[in-house]
Amino acid sequence: MGNGNDLGRQLLEQNAEGTPPAGRDERLPKRVRHAKQTAWFLAALTVALWAAVALGAACYCWCFMTYIFPLLKLLATASPDTQAALSDVVWNELQLTGEATLVGTYLWAVLVVMAAVCTVLFILASRRATLRQIHGSLAELSDQLRAISEK
Repeated sequence: MGNGNDLGRQLLEQNAEGTPPAGRDERLPKRVRHAKQTAWFLAALTVALWAAVALGAACYCWCFMTYIFPLLKLLATASPDTQAALSDVVWNELQLTGEATLVGTYLWAVLVVMAAVCTVLFILASRRATLRQIHGSLAELSDQLRAISEK
């Protein structure tokens, strides 16, 4: 066998032929492709879930400033004579808003947990796809080196 330049030239020629080396497992590219597709799907799902979490937080701020804060401000700035009459109305409104907020809080907490789990799954799938791609590349290089050494 010659020096490193000869080996490099032989590898380039073998790649240019486009024929897979004998004995190569053809299932590997499908596994690599499937792992990549899974990683991309989980990446998109993770981004969508975290965007929903951020949107939920923004909705909470908007709902507070639109519905709850004005009621509290109305109650705080009312004269003592009208506070008693307003307190029942404000309390009923706050109770209805509070129930809706409680349901929203549970849904938001579920979204946060789902986004966190999806993030972990994405990291694991990405790692698996990378390792499968490395394994496929190493197997291909090994087959090419074996074919060159047999020549």
